[in-house]
Amino acid sequence: MLIILLLLLASCVQNAPISKPKRSLDSGSNTEGIRLNKCLESLSRRAADDAIINGRVRVNNQLVLTPGIRVNPKDKVTLDGKLQTNYNFFENKKKSIPSVVLEERDFIYIKYWKPRGVTCTSDKKDSSNIIQFGGFNLFPQRLFTVGRLDKDSTGLILLTSDGRVNNAMLSPLVKKEKVYVVDVHVIPTDAQIKQLAEGVIITTVSQRDSGDKEITARTRPCIVKRIGNESSKRLEFVLVEGRNRQIRKSCEAVGLKVVNLHRTIFAGIGLRGLAANNWQELDEREMQVITNSLKNCVENTKALNNDEFDE
Repeated sequence: MLIILLLLLASCVQNAPISKPKRSLDSGSNTEGIRLNKCLESLSRRAADDAIINGRVRVNNQLVLTPGIRVNPKDKVTLDGKLQTNYNFFENKKKSIPSVVLEERDFIYIKYWKPRGVTCTSDKKDSSNIIQFGGFNLFPQRLFTVGRLDKDSTGLILLTSDGRVNNAMLSPLVKKEKVYVVDVHVIPTDAQIKQLAEGVIITTVSQRDSGDKEITARTRPCIVKRIGNESSKRLEFVLVEGRNRQIRKSCEAVGLKVVNLHRTIFAGIGLRGLAANNWQELDEREMQVITNSLKNCVENTKALNNDEFDE
């Protein structure tokens, strides 16, 4: 009887299907794929390492605690249960992902699609502050916004750790175009659009001077045009001026109420490649805008010091 049982057991083992071993995740010599911490594009490398070590990250539903693990495009990476769309990394690796990690940069320059309800402040007491909401407090360098958008406005805002950029991009001496798409509560007339383009008198608070200084003056001429057909309530503004709540107050001055205000372009840098609450590092072309602005700022300062500049 024992011999028969042993023969049956051997037969079962011989005929049993052979299961393929699961692919092991490699943290060693394998150079294919990318490191897991680079798939967490919403986090800096240091924050991504911490998230992995603290058990917040899974690969193919498998808990992974080693930041150096390498993954490929077929692997499903989740952070706190949320799938990470890391596939663009592989397809556009040279274009969208820097070759030098953030910790090794002199400065960081990024663009961000600000959602409605987020405040352009670094004040930690404000729960809606852009630094914490966008996760920029996790970056290896302290970031701040280049200019502002109203809390109720959406769209493009630049952030950087380079203290020279604000003056280079926002100084009244430079005329950087900003493009906005604006929805108003009623169909604007041609006369109202013409008024907005030619300039209207509004009172605003100066943001560049110390203290709250009110300024009542006519806005500079700008481009304002209707988007769509004659029944459209949507307008496009192209400004080189940057007064506080300028578009909203200008619309009010001609009897229009702003429903939505969305910035699409600033100094030639746009929202391409972004969705709401997403950020990207500036690409080579966009960085050229920053570089040229810094260079021109130095030249303008020299001209002012030599009394050669007449505004």
